[in-house]
Amino acid sequence: MTKEQAIRILMESPVYFTLAPAERKQLIDEYRENFSTTGQSEKEGQKQ
Repeated sequence: MTKEQAIRILMESPVYFTLAPAERKQLIDEYRENFSTTGQSEKEGQKQ
């Protein structure tokens, strides 16, 4: 997932706009990390 894709998804939440820029960056980074981890685990499970 690209940074732009994560931002597009997170902008759907009204909470996103209440965060300071530094908090937004942290949220984006955490979201991407969690999303990527979940996606990789699911793909690995399907291969087996």
